Amino acid sequence: MNQIVSRVHAESTEEFRRMGFNLQSARVLIVLLQNPGCYIGQLAEITTIDDSTLSHMLSRLSRRGLLERRRSTEDTRFVSVHLTTEGKRIARGCKTASDRRERKMLGPLSEAEVATLRALLSQVFETVRSESWQTGTKR
Repeated sequence: MNQIVSRVHAESTEEFRRMGFNLQSARVLIVLLQNPGCYIGQLAEITTIDDSTLSHMLSRLSRRGLLERRRSTEDTRFVSVHLTTEGKRIARGCKTASDRRERKMLGPLSEAEVATLRALLSQVFETVRSESWQTGTKR
């Protein structure tokens, strides 16, 4: 798995760099495209980017005119993040590039194999996301 992640990361990093972004920023844009107006905490959880790094990244993307933050009117502790029109355009380009890489990587597999792989990877993800994984205790 490490070799797969390393290769995909290297290829993705280069492609997104040519687009003017790093891999994490591209991931943030794609997640916001798929989850319009999500809260910063949700964004941190989905992208697995720590709060401090994410905050700086959102500031940079905001200065570039790609997103805006809005404080909740019901509870001012919560801030939602929204792509601007330009942000949506850029995010769609990042998503297209990501989808193209995924199709290339999964190309040799049948639809049934892809479905099985996705199900297995979801199980692995839930395991590493669980509290027992983080604390080293058994479920």
